[in-house]
Amino acid sequence: MYATHIKDTNPDTENKAGYMFVELGKGKVDIPLIFKNLEKIGFNDWNIVELDAFPVKDPKALESVQISKKYLKKLKMKF
Repeated sequence: MYATHIKDTNPDTENKAGYMFVELGKGKVDIPLIFKNLEKIGFNDWNIVELDAFPVKDPKALESVQISKKYLKKLKMKF
């Protein structure tokens, strides 16, 4: 494994898919547990944060990135 795609979702939505991708820390995925398990297996490569579609018109793309980055900094992740 040389890269991961990290996403967060909110299943409490009423769209056709039954879930909505949201910024890291805004959904139901246990992001800290993911990173803990990646560390446990010695993974030390790329973690790519992905947001397939914006949850709402606002925040815009840059704001959305900043929200996820702030969350990762809170977890003391390296950039």
